[in-house]
Amino acid sequence: EVAKPLMSTSAQRGGAHLQAFVTYAEHAQELSLYRAHTATDAEAQRQAIADWVYWQHLAVLISDAISATATA
Repeated sequence: EVAKPLMSTSAQRGGAHLQAFVTYAEHAQELSLYRAHTATDAEAQRQAIADWVYWQHLAVLISDAISATATA
């Protein structure tokens, strides 16, 4: 689903692609949080938390970029 807007010839495909990527990042964030809760050792839990923070940060950055372009 994330790649579909890239194949479009529409001038609005950039925004659609970014929105699809936000959806993907939010899903990856949920998976990372689940892995953190179910980790069997501390190292796996730390890695899952680091992944969760990364995906959360990325989703917020992209959402902010979408909002900035919508108001510009």
